[in-house]
Amino acid sequence: MKKICVLIVMLLTIAISDLRADNMDCVPDCPEDQFNYNCPVFTTTFGTCTIRIYWGYRIACGVYHDIIITGIDYWGDCTFLSENDMLSFAALYIMESSFVTGAKPAGLGWPQPQGPGDCVTNWRVNKWSCWRRHINTTEGYESLVACNNTQDPIPCCLTWYKICLDNLNRKIITIEDEGGPNIPCPTAPGWFPCIKVCD
Repeated sequence: MKKICVLIVMLLTIAISDLRADNMDCVPDCPEDQFNYNCPVFTTTFGTCTIRIYWGYRIACGVYHDIIITGIDYWGDCTFLSENDMLSFAALYIMESSFVTGAKPAGLGWPQPQGPGDCVTNWRVNKWSCWRRHINTTEGYESLVACNNTQDPIPCCLTWYKICLDNLNRKIITIEDEGGPNIPCPTAPGWFPCIKVCD
């Protein structure tokens, strides 16, 4: 009986430590350009909710500047944020970070609009189409994790962003398009269902 209990604890530990999705394949195009996950983990506060963002980036086909969100931890009062809200907020936070927008070698130096009326349209955010909440009772926070179907990988959705400077030199970020598969989310074991986060 002791051996069975130890085995169950070990399996649960492995499963919980592998909640982030950077080990799952989510490359929509340009398969030769893989995501780099060696980037800073961001922690920020939105109202009463604090979130920690795990992510990666790549230059796809020499054209697109792609960000991928692989997981989110959160604590505080986050009940006002849906799964999609949390992922969208995380994407905008990454896009505005000095690591992404800052000049090389300290930052990635990704393109920015150069003056009023100028726009950049080759930024994209990639994410899995189905996510669920997970409660980490030992660490005191919750997580948003990508759902994974054991038979087939969950498809991804891709959001195209437009970054402009208006006439007052203010940065305006808008969604140009979002594409995702029209399939139902799988049933994942646990307390929370998988929720579709893209159209």
